[in-house]
Amino acid sequence: MGGKRGGNEPFGNKSGHDLEIEDDDMLSHYSNEPLVEVRDRGSEIDILLEANGSKAEDVVLERINSTSVNISLIYRGRKIRRKVSLPSRAKVKSYLINVKNGVARIKLITE
Repeated sequence: MGGKRGGNEPFGNKSGHDLEIEDDDMLSHYSNEPLVEVRDRGSEIDILLEANGSKAEDVVLERINSTSVNISLIYRGRKIRRKVSLPSRAKVKSYLINVKNGVARIKLITE
């Protein structure tokens, strides 16, 4: 009934630093939310949003108020909603949506 196993491997679970990840792309699947960047340009606010798998018609601004925007889109094959805070209070007159190379650019034209 011995307490030793064959070889020099310790018994039990391996620690995190002993694990090897062979597929670098595997880590990208752990992100459930798209990356977002907001840029205030004075009379415009640009929202850059990771939109892998989306076309411009898949990106919808559901609600716009003076402090945030609710956006829905297709992201990695599933529909998600994201609330994006604006950097400052703004009254939005209109907006443009463009999707290119997996990035949605939403330009909010403000007063």
